[in-house]
Amino acid sequence: MLDKKIFAQAMAGMGSVWKEIQAVADDEFASALWYRTLSDLDNESFKDGVVHIMKTFHFAPRPADIREAALISTKPLLGAEEAWGIVVNDIRRGNFYFGTPNYPDWKINKTLESFNPLELRDMTSENRPIIRAQFIKIYNQYKDREKEALVTNDPKLKALLDSIGGLPKLEGGK
Repeated sequence: MLDKKIFAQAMAGMGSVWKEIQAVADDEFASALWYRTLSDLDNESFKDGVVHIMKTFHFAPRPADIREAALISTKPLLGAEEAWGIVVNDIRRGNFYFGTPNYPDWKINKTLESFNPLELRDMTSENRPIIRAQFIKIYNQYKDREKEALVTNDPKLKALLDSIGGLPKLEGGK
């Protein structure tokens, strides 16, 4: 749960950079709405998100920008190309000879369920770009769903992801 004092300090800090944020901080109702939108974040992830925003944004952020920055800075998401690189390295090492390895990133595991381990192990120069494109597309779909579930804190979407692959639990069990 976000501490109101930390929220007020962050709003004051961002307000010193962006007059739009200062207007929100000065308006009791707008400030209360922003707090309600961000209150399920923990203090540390909120502060990390605000610092990220202050370093990277040229224009005033919205609550959704702060939520996304806070959640992404807390739990960086692996990119599809990076995930493909991990899988290809394991294929080269021969780790697919006894089935599909288990990865810490659930999205890689769910993506690999769409492929036969033999298909991956026996990739040729002709079918490798096709398999890579399919892997990246499937992985990105899971990544987008996970990101949406984390940012919106939608219980229905979280339940769906739990049922298909085990969405990691957020700090504090939220």
